[in-house]
Amino acid sequence: WALLGSYFLLSYTFVPVSLYVSISLAYTAQALFLAWDLRMYYPPLDQPAVARTMTLTDELGRITHVVSDKTGTLTANHMRLRRLAAAGQVFGEGAIMDDGTAGEEVRMSMTAEVAQYASLALPAEEVLETATCSTPHPADSADASSAGHDSGGMFGCKPSTAEFVSLVEPPYLPADRSILAQLGAFARGVDSPAARAGHEVWALTAHLALNHSVLLETVCDQQQLSASSPDELALVAGAEHLGLEFVDRVLSSATCILADKRRRGVDGGAAGSGAVGERVEVRVLHVLPYESQRKRMTTVVRLPSSLVPPPAALAGSPSWVCVFSKGADAAILASLAQPSSAAPSAPAWGAGLEEANSPERLAAIRGTLARWADDALRTLVFAFKPLSDAEWARWWALHQAASSDPRERVLRKAGAPCRLRALEAELERSLFLQGASAVEDELQPGVPETLRSLAQAGIRIWMLTGDKVGTAKNI
Repeated sequence: WALLGSYFLLSYTFVPVSLYVSISLAYTAQALFLAWDLRMYYPPLDQPAVARTMTLTDELGRITHVVSDKTGTLTANHMRLRRLAAAGQVFGEGAIMDDGTAGEEVRMSMTAEVAQYASLALPAEEVLETATCSTPHPADSADASSAGHDSGGMFGCKPSTAEFVSLVEPPYLPADRSILAQLGAFARGVDSPAARAGHEVWALTAHLALNHSVLLETVCDQQQLSASSPDELALVAGAEHLGLEFVDRVLSSATCILADKRRRGVDGGAAGSGAVGERVEVRVLHVLPYESQRKRMTTVVRLPSSLVPPPAALAGSPSWVCVFSKGADAAILASLAQPSSAAPSAPAWGAGLEEANSPERLAAIRGTLARWADDALRTLVFAFKPLSDAEWARWWALHQAASSDPRERVLRKAGAPCRLRALEAELERSLFLQGASAVEDELQPGVPETLRSLAQAGIRIWMLTGDKVGTAKNI
């Protein structure tokens, strides 16, 4: 018995070591099976599954909850402008096929009257292509989406930006209700309800093209739009699609360069940009970047009167000061001016600013935003207000004085009440409603099937998002 006891005392260390080796071999084999699993292979990046820890398969069986963010994880983080609301109307409510294109019946529903309005320098058949969707057919999406751009017409996008726009009109839409028809009527100077509505849409287009932080960068000798937020790329591409292309930003002179495609420029736009419109320089006077506390971004610009007609009180001026503000509906709608504060001298966009903030339009825009949220679309609301030179000079002098005070900067950084906050609030109130946008962020391939499989395995999934509750549920 003494020998038997000594044997076990000497060999007890060998059993755990051999078991550890056996388990390690099992882990290695399971990791190989993961790497060889064709269902876990990602062809676009030629990337198989990789087990970065030996105990991965052991840990997988212990998972009870998965916590994930939404943008870029469940969704592809590739934004497309799907809908716009302006002038009391909603544009882009046509159906989208499974491949992301408009159906043939939508394309053929455009009438000759649309072509008459929109064919500034564009053949009628190309107007039908660009009036329904940026990518009518998968086989020739790049050619069709850039048809208007390359031929010098008002509407359409370059191939590099066409993928960010998908404004599809519903079938059998009356010609005067099409967004391109209304913009075309306004550009042609037609005196009609469609042209007056087009005036409001064009003002919103200028907002899309100017109130953003998008820059141009060169990639492989090609200029491309670059932005920290994909939503802004979609909005800037939407402005290009509607006839106002963002060409460049000159930081040294605080200037945005646009291409107004209503008029064909002599130089064809900025060198290397490919823009076909008349080059227009817009001075950026001040920018209040987006903050989670304010839930908006505001840009103050000096608009040339040739680009956007000035208010009646500033008629005859070569340029005028305009405050563009975009952000969450709760922030923007709460900052709108009361309908009675729209003076008779206010600028007349279509029906006039006396109706911009009317209860009817506010109720309509709230209902539209609720529908878009139910469709899992990301929404923004746009508003503006004109300023006289004297009003702007007074505000800017007060802002400069507050900015030069170190105590004010410390208070603002700490989020405490200060003069800078008060001046920003003053600039961003008494606004006039322009419209709203809806951007779609598509789910990544396989997300629904993956979530379904995890649920069947008894795993609970939590999603973190800043969207509205209705949007998050539909995602």
